Amino acid sequence: MKYRRILFSTKNAYSQDTNKIFVKAMKENCEYQYIHCAEYRKMLDGMKFNPNNIESMKDLEKLPFIPTLLFKKHTLYSVPPSRTAIRATSSGTKGIKSEIGFCISDLYTGLKMVLRVSKLRGLFSPVPCHYIVFGYKPHRSNKTAVTKTALGATFFTPALSRTFALTYQNGKYSLNLENILQAVIKYSNSRFPVRFMGFPSYTYFLMKMMDERGIHIKLFITS
Repeated sequence: MKYRRILFSTKNAYSQDTNKIFVKAMKENCEYQYIHCAEYRKMLDGMKFNPNNIESMKDLEKLPFIPTLLFKKHTLYSVPPSRTAIRATSSGTKGIKSEIGFCISDLYTGLKMVLRVSKLRGLFSPVPCHYIVFGYKPHRSNKTAVTKTALGATFFTPALSRTFALTYQNGKYSLNLENILQAVIKYSNSRFPVRFMGFPSYTYFLMKMMDERGIHIKLFITS
């Protein structure tokens, strides 16, 4: 898709100068899904929405939304399954997972934008660090997108260690905040920085645990 490629090649993803390209990319994508996915076409036709009418940011507000439950209970295709290079699922926190497939072009354009945004935010560094991941430790049975992206982010710097809040044992994941707490205390004595990522709620639970136990630490800060 032409405008998607242009949008994802933008040097500054936070610039409002990209609004016009964003609208064109959204229109392009909506038209593609409308043409190639019969179920999506029925939804838009049923709500009398024409992708050709997308001309401004205001028009995007009129796009019919799709409940995530639809993707959890039904499989929709806009490209043949044989063209997907990678498949990933949602976290399935309520017991049902949705699945999405990525083509090579999707992965390429997405990777370009990830690299640009990460560079803009100064996430790349030659300085080694310890990673505290408030998420799933990778396991061969885990195909969730959040696990793949979290692991990928630990390669932004040389990783001295990776400690995960959710570990796989006896056929299921379990939360081990005590292990995370001990890792944080241990790495607070390191001369290398610590990076935190993952679910914000677990960060809150950890800080609450530390507050209740009167644990106060200092972490290495890089400029």
